[in-house]
Amino acid sequence: MGESPSARASGADVERFREIVEGSPDVLFELDMEGAVVYCSPSAQALSGWTPDELVGKSAFDLIREEDHGTLRETLDHKGAALMAPREYRLKTKSGEARWVRVHGRPRIEDGKVVGILGVMGDICDSRRQWEELRAAKEAAESYLETARVLVIILDTDGRIRHLNRSLERLCGGSLEDVKGKDWIGSFVAEQGRANAKNVFAIAPDDTSEQLGTVAVVCAGGAQRMVEWHVRNLKDAQGRITGVVATGMDVTAAVEKEEALRESEAKYRAIFENLHDTYFRTDLQDTLIMASPSGEAIFGYKVEEALGMNLSGFYVDLKKRDDVLKMLSEKGYVREFEARLRRKDGSVIWVSSNCTFWFDKNGNIGGVEGITRDITERKVAEEERAALQEQLRHAQKMEAIGTLAGGIAHDFNNLLTSIMGCANMLKSLMSEEDRGYSAVDVIERASARASELTKQLLGFARKGKLKNAPVDMHGVIDDTVTIMGRTFDRKISLERKLGPSRPIVMGDSSQLQQVTMNLTVNARDAMPDGGHVTIATSVETLDEEYSRRHPEVTPGEYLRIAVSDDGPGIPEDIRDRIFEPFFTTKPSGVGTGMGLATVYGIVKNHGGTVSFETETGEGTTFNVFLPLCPSGTELPEDAQEGVASSGAGRILVVDDEDTVRETVEMMLTMLGYDVATAANGKEAIAYYEKSGAETALVILDMTMPQMNGSECFHRLREIDPEVKVLLSTGHAIEGAAQELLNTGMVGLVQKPYIAPQLAEAVAKALM
Repeated sequence: MGESPSARASGADVERFREIVEGSPDVLFELDMEGAVVYCSPSAQALSGWTPDELVGKSAFDLIREEDHGTLRETLDHKGAALMAPREYRLKTKSGEARWVRVHGRPRIEDGKVVGILGVMGDICDSRRQWEELRAAKEAAESYLETARVLVIILDTDGRIRHLNRSLERLCGGSLEDVKGKDWIGSFVAEQGRANAKNVFAIAPDDTSEQLGTVAVVCAGGAQRMVEWHVRNLKDAQGRITGVVATGMDVTAAVEKEEALRESEAKYRAIFENLHDTYFRTDLQDTLIMASPSGEAIFGYKVEEALGMNLSGFYVDLKKRDDVLKMLSEKGYVREFEARLRRKDGSVIWVSSNCTFWFDKNGNIGGVEGITRDITERKVAEEERAALQEQLRHAQKMEAIGTLAGGIAHDFNNLLTSIMGCANMLKSLMSEEDRGYSAVDVIERASARASELTKQLLGFARKGKLKNAPVDMHGVIDDTVTIMGRTFDRKISLERKLGPSRPIVMGDSSQLQQVTMNLTVNARDAMPDGGHVTIATSVETLDEEYSRRHPEVTPGEYLRIAVSDDGPGIPEDIRDRIFEPFFTTKPSGVGTGMGLATVYGIVKNHGGTVSFETETGEGTTFNVFLPLCPSGTELPEDAQEGVASSGAGRILVVDDEDTVRETVEMMLTMLGYDVATAANGKEAIAYYEKSGAETALVILDMTMPQMNGSECFHRLREIDPEVKVLLSTGHAIEGAAQELLNTGMVGLVQKPYIAPQLAEAVAKALM
């Protein structure tokens, strides 16, 4: 079977169109431009005797009488440039019979080209036959009723048969001699129709009137035929009524067809009224003239309200409607066209439409018809998916930048450990009057600033949390407001709006204070001409839905810290970059571009999330969400212990950086310790196997080639379970570092450090 034009549709459309095509009593077909049959519907067999498979590939010229070939050739030569008017042909059936058919067709267009003809063919034999029968009846009336093809019967005043013609004899299955004198209604009318038949065949009170009615006549063998009767009074030569004369036409096929049409109409009306998608039809002025009941869900109007409205008025973007009409004019159809419609209540929905032109009975374009489906849910899901993909892309980008920043900070920390340590030692050996004192002081101060920058980089890289203890964020905010209040210009006011609870979060208090200070400074800098800054807190529950849109967040209770300003807002073109390290809109030399990047890294490292809301001219609010500690969590008490600034004993320094080993060795020597060094873990193990008993402490770098700090520590523990190891790293107390501290390391010294800091860490480790 050839491919139906509806094959380009999909899903429920295909099934609906298939039912329409296969259930139609008329024949739907497709010809190519040479007249060959490409497709025909199943009803073709009843009309022609050939199955659809037998018809496919046959030439239409072989299927019609030769005298009709000119009409068909004229149609094909027309090339589909305009719509074809209905044509009548004599169809040659498989049995050789010629049947009159009427064909309605239109060009089939693909990619703007006419590739064939789509048509509907209907049997008009009955109507042609009725016309012939009527003409024959007239001739028979003139010559003699016996020659008529119509059914003729004459009844007396008692309803008994006086005469009937041969046509009626054949129908009733008996000759005139057999039935003459019998009660017509009682003998030949179906029982359920006798009451109606008495009215139809009764003597008319008005001699000039004609009574009409359809009566079911019982034929030979018991079959019934529906006959449409025309009944008039019959008079003799003296004008006396002697009975009635009736002429009848067998309309069984028409009645059955009408009944089939009624059933078909009822079936398709039920389908139409229960469509989930919306069928619509407009006229040439784009006025809605038909819509299925489901249209109320699309348009927001009851169907009777929507009829008469211009369809263009529903489009959010009117250009979309222009695009539809343009595609229709170019292709003749539109498939899966997506647009936004505004409903009666003002809400906006997404729809997908398939539409084409519809044609009036004369083959002229009457307007546009189609099917529209609400796809809002799908579009929202697509938008959410796109947003999640964008979040993932941004997270991956920030992760990559963080990895780079962390690596750079780690290397800088090693360098700064040497620079800061040496500068501090030199300074301690000099007096302020010494010629090089100022230079050393500049080196020390510059390296300290560089150290702060590396801390910010580590914070952004989520590798800078040095402590992990309960923190009272209201206390942190109070401290921030106190500090910042002293530095703010009087044109800028700073206000706290703290929630009633006492929220405790787990983390590094100094880093969390850096978050509040950075955001407060950022808000201040956004208002050079003055304004208002607010720091507010509240407890929020972030649910599964929020977590689905922000995968880095675990559902639960969070402290929300909102820092708001009433500045000009963040320009749209830079909103995607504000958390990137070293990105700044400030003039060259003002700021490092690490403020918001540090906030981003610290908050992420504390299991939280940070976002912002901004409108041009309406200010900006940064929202920080930090996971709350369980209720009842106790804050740690401040502990201050005296630590010796010098000591004695052998210390093994293990670090792969030569300058770090040398600097640490000098600092420890100045502090009074005996120092041995190892460039990697293997050297450290070899040394300890020989001199472990003489070694009071091992200062061990975390990241080294050949054997890293973790492996080295576990090997040392195998040699001496009581070994004291102080971890030296530029990273945070988390992951592998935290695991080592949990499994027996005696402490940590954070790179970069100077002699006093090293002295304190070593003294604590040796206690």
